Amino acid sequence: QIAYDLRRPEDAENIRNRDRLVFETGHESIEEVERDFPDGNRRVIMSHKCPVRSATGEVVGIASLLLDVTERNQTEAQLIQKDKLATLGTLAAGTAHELSQPLNAIQLIADSALLDLDKDADTVSVETTDLDEIVRQVQRMVEIIDHMRILSRQETVSSEPFIPAHVIA
Repeated sequence: QIAYDLRRPEDAENIRNRDRLVFETGHESIEEVERDFPDGNRRVIMSHKCPVRSATGEVVGIASLLLDVTERNQTEAQLIQKDKLATLGTLAAGTAHELSQPLNAIQLIADSALLDLDKDADTVSVETTDLDEIVRQVQRMVEIIDHMRILSRQETVSSEPFIPAHVIA
C-alpha cells in the first residue's frame, strides 16, 4: 500500500491495475511508461512485474523491477537519426554521380555551340549570352555536386595507444 501512496493518484491507480492484472492472470508484465518526477524531469521507466508463487503454484505476490531507460531511449533515437543521416549521405553521393554525367554532356554541347557561334561574326549576341549563362549554371551545379561528394565521403578515424603515464608526467 505504501508504494501506491508515494505516487500521484492517477499513477497509483494505473500501477494498482497492472499489479492486479499480474496477480489475477499469473503472467508477467513488461512496459515502458513516462513519469513526471518532483524535480520537473520527465523520465521513461521500464516496469517488469512477475508473479511470485507459493510451493503449490498459487500467486502470492508480485516482484517488481523498475529501471530508468530514459538515456538508453535517447541514445537509441540518436543512433537512428545518425543512421538516417548516413543513408542520406549515401543517397547524396549516388545522386551526385548520376547528375554529373548529364551535366557534363550539357556543358560540352553548350561549349561546342559557343565555339560555332564565335566562328560566325554575324551571330546575334543574345544566343551567345544565353549559352554563356548555361555554361555558368552548369559550373555552379558541378560545384554543388562536388561539395555533396566531399560531404558524403567516409572519414577515416585514426587511433593511437593511450599511455596514462604520458598524461600524468
